[in-house]
Amino acid sequence: MTKIKEFKPIAFINADGGTGRAAKIVRETIFEEFPTVDIPMTVEERIRTNDNCIKEAVEALRKCGTGFKNSTASDHPKIKELGWKSANILMRPEVGAFGILRILQGPGRYKDICGVLRYAYGGFYDEKSCDIQIIKGRRVAVSTQHMDLDGLRPFAILANEIAKRQNLHIILSSKSTIAETQRLFRTEIEKVWEEFGLTRGEAYNKKGEIWTGNFHHELSDVLLAGLPIVTADGTPFANGKFLHVADNEVGDISTDIIDWQHGNRVMGSRVYCENPDGSQFIYEELPGGTADKMTTGEMIGDNFLNPIGIIFAMAASFEKVNPEQSEFFNEVRKYALNYIKIVPKKAERDTEKMINMIREKTCHLIK
Repeated sequence: MTKIKEFKPIAFINADGGTGRAAKIVRETIFEEFPTVDIPMTVEERIRTNDNCIKEAVEALRKCGTGFKNSTASDHPKIKELGWKSANILMRPEVGAFGILRILQGPGRYKDICGVLRYAYGGFYDEKSCDIQIIKGRRVAVSTQHMDLDGLRPFAILANEIAKRQNLHIILSSKSTIAETQRLFRTEIEKVWEEFGLTRGEAYNKKGEIWTGNFHHELSDVLLAGLPIVTADGTPFANGKFLHVADNEVGDISTDIIDWQHGNRVMGSRVYCENPDGSQFIYEELPGGTADKMTTGEMIGDNFLNPIGIIFAMAASFEKVNPEQSEFFNEVRKYALNYIKIVPKKAERDTEKMINMIREKTCHLIK
C-alpha cells in the first residue's frame, strides 16, 4: 500500500510473553503503516540494560507525546532474585504520572460506562523504607510510604473533566477516619471539586433517590464489597454510570474487580502525565498488571489471548498524533468488538485470525 503522507510515530514499549507476542502481531499487522519508536522492556532487556530501558521509555514517551506500554513480567524469578520493583512502579514517577484511568470500552455485564481513576502516588507502591524493629518484645515492620500532595489538584481537575465528558457520577472512595493520608486524599480532592461547583450528595436519600449531587463519598471497603454484585439487574450501580476515584491501592483493586465482573476484559488504561514545565501528555497501557499468560500465551481456544485491550490502547495512541485517520481507528475498534460477537464460542476463537480479519476489513481506510 502506498502511503499518501508520513504518519507521526508513537513510543512502542513492548514486553514479555503472550501479551508481548500479541502486541507485536497487532502492531505489524493492523498498524503496519504507522511508525514507532521501539523500546523493548522484557525481562532480558531490563537485566541487559540494568533497567536503563525504563529511562529510554520515558524519553521516548516525552518526545513522541504518547505511546503504548505493554504489561511486564514483574514477578519473573530473575527480577525477584535481583530485588527489583515492577517496571510500572519505577517508570510512573519518572514520567510524571499523576492519574491512571481505566474505563470499560466494550459490551459486557455492566449496563453503562464504568471506570476507575486511580491516583498514581502513595500506598505500598511508594514504600520508601521498611525496618524490622523489636517493639514490646515483638518483631514489628515499620514502613514509611510517600504520597505526593501537590499531585492531588491536577488529579481532582482531571476527575471532574472525565466525569463531565462521560456524564458519570463520581464515587470518591477512602478510609478517611483511619489514616491521615486517606483524610488528606479526600479533603484535598473535595476542596478542588467545590471550587469547580461540584456538589456532594449521598448514595441514597430519604426520598429513595440514588446518587444525589455530582459526587458522594463511600468507604473503600464498602464500595469494593458492592462491585461484584453491581452487574445484577435492578441494583443501583447497574442503573447508573460511575467513575470511581480512589487512591493507588484501592484503585488498583477495584479496576480488576470491574474488569473481571464485566466479563470481556475490554478495559482500557490511560496514564496522565505532567512534564517539568507543567504541560501534560498521556500514554496508553495494557491493563492487567504482571504480563498475562507470560509462559504460554495461548492464541487459540478457550483461553485465547483476547487482543482487544492491546488494539484499543494502540489505536488511541496512534490516533492522538494522527487524528486525521480517526475513521480508520474507529473501524478498527468496531471490528475488534465485533469479532467477539461473530465468534461466540470461546473454543473457536483465534488471536491471529481476529487480528488478520480486522486488518482485512479496515486497511483500505488508511489515507
